[in-house]
Amino acid sequence: MLANIFNLLMGLAAIVAMAMMIFAGLRYMLAGVAEVSPDERRATAFEAAKFTLFRAIVGFVIVVAAYLIVNTLIIILSGGDSSIDVFLNPLT
Repeated sequence: MLANIFNLLMGLAAIVAMAMMIFAGLRYMLAGVAEVSPDERRATAFEAAKFTLFRAIVGFVIVVAAYLIVNTLIIILSGGDSSIDVFLNPLT
């Protein structure tokens, strides 16, 4: 059960990271569309979009690294079984 919750949370985190990457890409593409804004605001919009993309990629890397670290520790500490439930409830 705990393994299912862990996998669900990791999947949701990956979906949020991908959604933020898509949002940043759309923001980057639309930054140059606003013709009413001066060049300074347009440049600021590009920088903001790039920074959002950077943060989304860093978040995705953190999610993947956390998943790998937790699974590796579970395998090491449980003697080769990769199930979280086996590690937390060894008597069952």
